Amino acid sequence: MTRDPEPERQRLAQLYARMTPEELERVADDAASLTELAHEILNTEMARRGLASTSDEPPAARNVMEERDLVAPIPGPAGSSASQRQSRVLRD
Repeated sequence: MTRDPEPERQRLAQLYARMTPEELERVADDAASLTELAHEILNTEMARRGLASTSDEPPAARNVMEERDLVAPIPGPAGSSASQRQSRVLRD
């Protein structure tokens, strides 16, 4: 199911519209941490104000941690029931 981006677009547009030029520039300095949508709206707001915008390139795809990345490996023989129980506890 795809999420409707319009509410987030409106929220970000209102947020950036309330910011001072200095605040916008600070956000732009860290543009790599923004989502594509936030980056696009930031550029639009900065252009509207005649400020130097960030690059037109959207942020690079980020490595997204998944739950399996958060589970520490458990020492012990692979497939042992104790190892499987400990792993399950860490995931839950």
